[in-house]
Amino acid sequence: MSQSSRYRPRILIGRGAMGEVWLGTLEGPEGFRRAVVMKRARADQPEGRQALIDEAHVASVVSHPNVVHVHELVKTQDGLVLAMEYLTGLSVRALLHRLSLDDVRMPSAIAARIAADAARGLHAAHIAADLSGAPVAIVHRDVSPENLVTTEAGVTKVLDFGIARSRLRAATVVPTVKGKLAYLSPEQARGEPLDARSDAFALGSVLHELLGGVAPFRREDALATVDAIVSAVVPPLPSEVPAALVSVVQRLLARRRDDRPRDLSEAADELEAIAGREGRHRDVTLFLRAEASDALRLGHERLRALASPDTEPVDPVVTRITHLHPLAGTMASLDPDSAGWDDDEVTSVDEITSAFARARSRTVDRGQETA
Repeated sequence: MSQSSRYRPRILIGRGAMGEVWLGTLEGPEGFRRAVVMKRARADQPEGRQALIDEAHVASVVSHPNVVHVHELVKTQDGLVLAMEYLTGLSVRALLHRLSLDDVRMPSAIAARIAADAARGLHAAHIAADLSGAPVAIVHRDVSPENLVTTEAGVTKVLDFGIARSRLRAATVVPTVKGKLAYLSPEQARGEPLDARSDAFALGSVLHELLGGVAPFRREDALATVDAIVSAVVPPLPSEVPAALVSVVQRLLARRRDDRPRDLSEAADELEAIAGREGRHRDVTLFLRAEASDALRLGHERLRALASPDTEPVDPVVTRITHLHPLAGTMASLDPDSAGWDDDEVTSVDEITSAFARARSRTVDRGQETA
């Protein structure tokens, strides 16, 4: 059995402009079989292929319980495939959607635990080094609810480093939109050089949404959203959110990156202390079972569908990106549309360009005022 033939796609769970994500199996001798997620770039899409290669290189230097594990990159007759661990759970985006439908607010302790786990995973990426021990300076650039997975075990993991910036990939020559607009940092919106503190701001936006139910900077269009990120007052959180947690959110969302936590390990320590005895991983599990039992049940059913080795691959009608499956967020780096704006909104390239130009001009104006 060749290396590539060991991976068998079984159920299509997402499709983008440049590739697909399948639930499949890793098969070996003596009936060995393991569920995996297979991220596959289309052979006729060199940009998607490069994104897959970049993500594989980043994955090769990041190994942490709070980062989705990548098994390997393999070449198949259908092109390159990135094989990742299968997780039973759901994306934080899907969880937030379910809570909004039922008008349920996420408990502060649960939100703190989810954010703490994400901070641990991101910090592991930020301090990663290559085989020689040299830092690779990874910045995720797309920290968002779509790219965080909360598993049935109550553990949250970071996924999709396909558009991450690091010393392992070539720099972007032409300025492009990298990351979902509502979660960009101010420096991202202004097209400035990025470091780990940009991801800290994005995580602050996610945590604010977990606690308040709404993305703090999302507006009616791209221009208004970028303006809000750069200059709008951060909306207040509900009164029941503990003051210590409000303080963490405020520091993560500081406009000046020097005012944010020194690193996300520091933020994770604070968040874990706030989560306390009501925000343990088993408490997150109980919360998921109470609020998203049907999504967990779907995950179990998909695993049972893989039990028969004779089942042919299933290609159901799927949306461009389905957030119900926890690994559907991995489509972002294979779908240029999803990286630019939210799936239920349409924004032209001209609008995005205008928003970025206006944000940059504001920086120039402020610099002239203080000169």
